Amino acid sequence: MAKVKMTPCSKCGKKRPPWRRVGKDVLCMTCSGVAVEKTPKPTARSRAIKPRSSKRGKLDVLYKASRDAFIRDHPVCQANLPGCTIHSTEVHHTYSGKDRQTYYLDSSTWLATCRNCHSWIHKYSKEARVLGYLK
Repeated sequence: MAKVKMTPCSKCGKKRPPWRRVGKDVLCMTCSGVAVEKTPKPTARSRAIKPRSSKRGKLDVLYKASRDAFIRDHPVCQANLPGCTIHSTEVHHTYSGKDRQTYYLDSSTWLATCRNCHSWIHKYSKEARVLGYLK
């Protein structure tokens, strides 16, 4: 680290780091009239920020149980698109956007899909809407 050269202030005469030069005068930070507030160091948080609300957490527990049962009841991919691996591993929600929360736990709006078909549906959303996989 470079050392700061201490020079005497032209106004108060104390040896301090130069802050401002006015003509031939060298002023320290105090004499230059600059108000510098020291910001307090951030303290450690007493608790971590939750990744989701408790209400959403309860919904997620219900969803996971329903989802596992849905995939168990529908072991074959319902989309059967190009590149399909036949075995369903994921649940696709046909409603998206602001309607998704309304139908989040409604299994009548779900599709059991494999990873490849689920990716295809989201990649080609226009075609998926025509086929009825997105609403």
